[in-house]
Amino acid sequence: MTTIEPLNDDAIDEAAEFLTNCWREVYVGILDADVLNGLTTASRAGYLRQHILRGAAGLVQRDDTGAMVGVSFFEPGDAGIGFIDKVYVRPDLIGTGLGHALLIATEDAMISSGYTVAHLDVYPVNQRAIRFYESHGYTKIGEATDHLADHEYPLDVMTKPLCHRTGHMGVMPPLGQAKPGLTQPLEGT
Repeated sequence: MTTIEPLNDDAIDEAAEFLTNCWREVYVGILDADVLNGLTTASRAGYLRQHILRGAAGLVQRDDTGAMVGVSFFEPGDAGIGFIDKVYVRPDLIGTGLGHALLIATEDAMISSGYTVAHLDVYPVNQRAIRFYESHGYTKIGEATDHLADHEYPLDVMTKPLCHRTGHMGVMPPLGQAKPGLTQPLEGT
């Protein structure tokens, strides 16, 4: 069983290290080696803190030992649109249902924060991620470019209308009102 809780300041450095390790493993062959080698936990932590100050929110998924096994992050957009910036599970746990649970919890948190549409972007060569998002109702609506360390990478932009449902997380407080340490067990993971 896993739990999913709001990302609080005490877990930012741990989440940054988790994300850095995920990127270094998942994006081999997708991103250039100098981009992956240039990632640091400190820069990732700074990135997360900057985005939280601008209204973003994150979720942390932990296993029954308390180890971090997933992280998601979403940011505010315009007119009810939220942007899912990250949904990562530990690479050795891909395909176990943890990503599904984390994405559903992220969407529920977005709904509770007043969003009616979710956008995200994904590297088009990352077909596994595209299939995952498509299986959850996301469709491609356009393309963009990611600029990382003097490199440009194409992105597919995907979207999904968010229906009002009570999912695994139930009702989350609006952005900025999440209580640190709020933990709800997830069923079926």
